[in-house]
Amino acid sequence: MATITTQNGTRTRTATKQLSAPSTDWRRSLHIPQNFGQQLADGVAKGMGSWTFIIVQSAIVAIWITLNLVGFFYHWDIYPFILLNLLFSTQAAYAAPIIMMSQNRQAQKDHIRDDHEAEEVDLLYQINQRQLEILTLLRTNLCPEDAEKMAASLSAMGDALAQKPPKAATMATGAQPAASAKAAGATPRRRR
Repeated sequence: MATITTQNGTRTRTATKQLSAPSTDWRRSLHIPQNFGQQLADGVAKGMGSWTFIIVQSAIVAIWITLNLVGFFYHWDIYPFILLNLLFSTQAAYAAPIIMMSQNRQAQKDHIRDDHEAEEVDLLYQINQRQLEILTLLRTNLCPEDAEKMAASLSAMGDALAQKPPKAATMATGAQPAASAKAAGATPRRRR
């Protein structure tokens, strides 16, 4: 409970929710895979998405093709390389769902991170609102004449803004200044 004593008396404010700093433990636990499937999916995606995998696979394919084209005694996969195509198809059939699992896990981590960041932003907003309330109370209670001047100038600015039409509204309609002058009954100036 926060108490502010003024010349007029005592004002008491109570907090409905205790504000506290968010914990950083969730950030550490966010990147730890929960089970074997998640660990496997992350490992496969990490391995297949690397230059090492591309280079090793390219070397294996080059050796496969060379041995089958130049092989003098035994060709286990002749020219259209049907067995090699089958191996690529099998690899793609298993790699795609595993990589999708890893991407889904990353999306879940992103959602959790977004939720925690939203909670932090809400907390900061609440803290800023309470600080603004405290500063307003202090300003009105310590310097009431300054607060009245500030309120008067703010209301004058608000009135001035309410009377003045925004420039963006006239430009958004596509009307040219000369066309709007004709509509108002004024004649445009001619050049001499």
